Amino acid sequence: MFSKLTRSKRLSLFGFAVTAVALAGWGVAASRSDGAIERRPSPAAGATSLLGGASPSQLMSVSSGTTGTDSISAEAIKPAAPLSDEGFKSECVSPLRSERYAEAIEACQRYANDERLGGKAHAALAAIYSTRAYRDVTASVTHAERAAELGDARGKFMTAIQMLGGYSTRPFDLSFVRKMLEDAQRSGVAQAGMLLNRIADSEQCRKNKQTFTLLNAPVFCMFRPEISQVLIARGMSQRNADAQSWADIWRPGEVLPSSSQAELLYDRSPDDEMLRLAQFTYRFDPIAASDQLPLVVQALRQKYGAPSRSSSKELVAGSSMIWHAGTDVDITLTRLSDGSAELRYAQTPRASERESHLAREDQLSRQARIRRQQVAL
Repeated sequence: MFSKLTRSKRLSLFGFAVTAVALAGWGVAASRSDGAIERRPSPAAGATSLLGGASPSQLMSVSSGTTGTDSISAEAIKPAAPLSDEGFKSECVSPLRSERYAEAIEACQRYANDERLGGKAHAALAAIYSTRAYRDVTASVTHAERAAELGDARGKFMTAIQMLGGYSTRPFDLSFVRKMLEDAQRSGVAQAGMLLNRIADSEQCRKNKQTFTLLNAPVFCMFRPEISQVLIARGMSQRNADAQSWADIWRPGEVLPSSSQAELLYDRSPDDEMLRLAQFTYRFDPIAASDQLPLVVQALRQKYGAPSRSSSKELVAGSSMIWHAGTDVDITLTRLSDGSAELRYAQTPRASERESHLAREDQLSRQARIRRQQVAL
C-alpha cells in the first residue's frame, strides 16, 4: 500500500510534534509542566524480559564463559512465553502512558513482528516518535504506515495526521485521508471525528464564493501538502523548510520571476495541531524592488482596486500599501529601509495568533526535552 521512504532528509527538515493528537487514545496527557522525573526501568527487569525470563544469576552463569548446557538451568533456555494482550498493555502501553518512552520503545519493538499485536505495537511506536521528546518524523511515518498496512485503527489515524501535515511519503490524496479517518473512527478512535470535521470545514471554505484565492487556489482553506502541490504545478520548487518556525521557503520560478523567494508561514492551533497557512510572502531584493515595484503596484491596483490604506503616494523606503481582500485577508506591499520589498498575503486571525502558538510550542518542547534527559540523571 505504501511506498518506501524516499524523502527521509526532506522529512527530517520539517520535524513535527503532534503530541496531544497523536497520543490520543493511549491515555497520555497532552503536556506536563510539573517537571516529574521519568522513572528509569530496572536494568535487570529489562534484561529478563528480553531473554525469556532468565534471572540475573542465570544470566551471569551464561556470560561467565561456561559452554556446557548442563550448567544452564532449564529456566534459562526455555522458549520465551507467547506474547499476550496483557503483556502488551503492561510492557508497551503502560510506560507509554507514563511517558517512560525509552522503556516503551524497547518493549513495543518486541511486539512489532507479532502477527496479532504488530499493528498496535507499530502504532504505539509511531505515536512515541512523533512526540516533542523525540521529533523523529521518519521513524514515526514508517511505523504509522506499517501499522496502517496491518489494519490498525490508530495507525490509520496517525497516517492521516501525517498526510494532512505534509509528512507522509505518499502523494497527498484527500479522499484517501478521509477514508483512513473514517476507518479509524468506526474502529473507535474518537479523535478521528475531529479531523473529519476539519476536512469538512476546509471543503466548505473552498465552496464559499467570497473566499480569497491566490494562484487561482483557495490557499487559506487548504492543507499544507495541497498548497505544495499547487506551487509545484506552477513551476515553483522548495528551497527549505524550517521546523522551528513552521515555515516553507520556495523558489518562485516563473510565477513571479522578479521576486527572490516565496515564504509560507503556517500556524498550528493547539486544538488539533494541524498546520494552516497564515502568511504567503514574496520577497524582492533592492535591485528588483527598484525596477519592478511600480509594475507590481499597478497590477495590484488593477486586481484589487485602490489601497485601503497607504502611508505615502509613492512606495519609498519605510512605506507600505494595504488592501483588504476577501474574508480576513490583508495584502501588504512594503518597501523596507534597505531598499528591498515584500508583498505579504496574511490571513489576519492566524497571523496574529501565530507568535503566541510558537511560544507555547517552544515552551512545551523544552519541557519535553528536559524530561527525556532526566531519565539519565
